[in-house]
Order: sequence, then C-alpha cells, then structure tokens
Amino acid sequence: MLRFSLFALKATILLIIISLLWPLAAPSYDRFLVGISNKLSSSEITLVGENRIRLCKNGDKKWGIDSLGLHVGLILVTALSMATPRLKLWQRLKFIGIVWILVWVTHVATLLILAGKKLPEKEDFLLIFLLSIGRELFPMVIWGVLSFRCWFPRRADLAAN
Repeated sequence: MLRFSLFALKATILLIIISLLWPLAAPSYDRFLVGISNKLSSSEITLVGENRIRLCKNGDKKWGIDSLGLHVGLILVTALSMATPRLKLWQRLKFIGIVWILVWVTHVATLLILAGKKLPEKEDFLLIFLLSIGRELFPMVIWGVLSFRCWFPRRADLAAN
C-alpha cells in the first residue's frame, strides 16, 4: 500500500510539472506530427495557429481538431512512466522512449484515419468517439503492459535484488 501511495504522490507531482512545461514542447511536437502525417496522407493535414490541426480530403470542406486532445495522453503516460517503481534512471528513459514512440504512432494513425474522412456526418461521430477513446486509453494500456513487471515482479527478480 505504501508503494502505491508513493507512486501516486510522485505521479501527481510529475504530472503537474510536465503539464507546466509541456506548452514549451507542444508546438514542436505538433509540427513534427503534422509534417509526418501530411507526407503519409493523400489528404491535406496542416497546422493552423496554436493547437489546431486542419484536415481536408481532396479539396472538400476543411475541418479541424484540437491537438491538445492528443497531448493529454502523452503527458499522463510520461508522468506515469517516470513514477513507475523499481526502475533505474536508464530503464525509465528507455521505458519513456518506447512509450513515446508507440503513442506517437497512435497519434499519426489517428490523424491519417481522420484525414481520410470528409466533413464528419452524424454516423461518423461514433468513429470519432472511438478514435478519441483509443487515443487516450491506448497510452494507458501501453504503460500498463510495459510496467506490469515492475508492479508484480517474479520471485527470481526479487531474489536478484
């Protein structure tokens, strides 16, 4: 119980710190994400202003999404990864690197799927809802799978320590 309390406290503090620092990195992350996504898509994906991604399929009406929705999962999974117990510094950095790559791939996939749609219709809101849940839930699933061993170590791992 104490280990979980310390983890929760560390994760909360890190979440606050990362959230305060993230606005400095967000524009670079958005430019990189949109640049790669636009090259991979047959549709037009552009960054408009701050935190706004515009999508347009083959000259149709343009519509957009707020990139802050993408950032929330990344910020949370970074704080959780940094607070995961029983990891040394190099393991944390490797862990965070793996998580960031996987989350970035889900963000690119989300933009590519959304860019392939015309202006969303009523039926498409279910797709957009499922994509947004997947975009936010998937980082937590990645973190959970990767950190499972840290929370529930095998007896051989405990004997080695």
